[in-house]
Amino acid sequence: MASPICLRCLARPSAGNAPSLAAHLRIAPVSASFSTTSALTSSVGKKIPKKKPASLAKPKKGSFVLARRGSRSSGSTASRKDPAAIRAQRKRVVLSNPNALSVTDMQELSVKNALSSEEGTILTLSNESIDALRSAEAFKHNQGWNLFRQPSTLVTNQAREVAALIEGINQDRNTHKEVVVGDKGAGKSVLALQAMAFALQAGWVVIHIPEAQELALAHTSYAPMRTSQGETLYTQPDYTAALLSRISKSNSAVLSKLSLSKSHAFPIPVANNISLARLADLGASDATIAPAIFAALMTELLLPSSAAHPRPPLLFSLDGLPHICRPSKYLDREAQPIHGFDLSLVNTFTSLLSGATPLPNGGLVQGIDTNSNRPTTRALDQHIQTALEKSTSSPFSKVQGITPFLSPYKGHDARVLEALRSVSVRHVQGVSRLEARGVMEYYARSGVMRGAVDEPRVAEAWTLAGGGVLGELEGSLTRLRV
Repeated sequence: MASPICLRCLARPSAGNAPSLAAHLRIAPVSASFSTTSALTSSVGKKIPKKKPASLAKPKKGSFVLARRGSRSSGSTASRKDPAAIRAQRKRVVLSNPNALSVTDMQELSVKNALSSEEGTILTLSNESIDALRSAEAFKHNQGWNLFRQPSTLVTNQAREVAALIEGINQDRNTHKEVVVGDKGAGKSVLALQAMAFALQAGWVVIHIPEAQELALAHTSYAPMRTSQGETLYTQPDYTAALLSRISKSNSAVLSKLSLSKSHAFPIPVANNISLARLADLGASDATIAPAIFAALMTELLLPSSAAHPRPPLLFSLDGLPHICRPSKYLDREAQPIHGFDLSLVNTFTSLLSGATPLPNGGLVQGIDTNSNRPTTRALDQHIQTALEKSTSSPFSKVQGITPFLSPYKGHDARVLEALRSVSVRHVQGVSRLEARGVMEYYARSGVMRGAVDEPRVAEAWTLAGGGVLGELEGSLTRLRV
């Protein structure tokens, strides 16, 4: 009997039976009953490492600890010093050393004693002068005041000239303007201190800016101000308040006897007969009104003296003159650097220095150069070089009228050149050997230097000090031990 199913159909299964046939033909995977991989290299045998617990102990001294970005340090801030305390410690001036020997039979520094003293004489400062000069911040921490029992200074030839100058201004009521230059450590700031001591003893009003760098580094607040001439100046309220405080403390004996002579536009109610000392205290107590108070105080001091309202001569000195003879770090509304002469306090000083603002009662205006941190100021350097060459040129020289010319390839500040046009230059040089001997004898009497002060030792110290530079001479004497 023939089969109803074709043999060809049996050889090719239909679509409906394909899944079941594929399931029957599926090959089971073959796995070995053992493994040839070692247990050390097997990924299955590896264990997840445990995280190390965070160490709460303080790291060892000198070890490097890397902090994550954005993370804040959780360390204690108890050991961190206040920036104001660090600044006060840096500016701290010690004027007396109780361990030093007391030097007796010394005269006080005055105009009379300075003019009549011999070469190499050391004069001491009186207690009244010390208090006033400390209030004006005339002392500096790097001047070696902490080596002696009482502050004393050497009367050099330049100091005698300044004493004679102040005595002449007292009699004639004239005005003198000068720039004090010299090598580093030559005694420029000490000469300005001696001038302030002479002026305070003569009853002058002394205004001193100890560091002009603080006015130009953009470390204090400032604000624009429109003047009556239409110019834009920039006031520094906080620094002006501090300056008024120093003026009031250092000139209290003089300003307490002077009163207002005219009305001013004060931002607060002020009595008409208020003393200038009280007026300065008002500006020192509130920085917002300090610029207006300082402007009124300068107006009163620059009025002509009368019987009802006497006005004394004025000494205005600024230490660090190169810092203001260039653009400052302050920016205006267009993000452009503000020139140092556009600052209100600096503009007051430069107006007196250039002669634009006269001194009807006479006075002395001093700008002290610096070499410790001196910026580049081509205009000031040009003026100093020209003045020094004129003073040292021989009257019989054929090139007497030839002065250093301005380089056409370098820019020069015309404002600085115009302000210094009529200003003289005082060059402070090293002391003579006789003056160096007086300094060494004073060091020996104070117990700072050991050994005898003889001619060979004086010659050696004077030579090692670069020809009598006081700063180098002091360093060699304090480091030398026998």
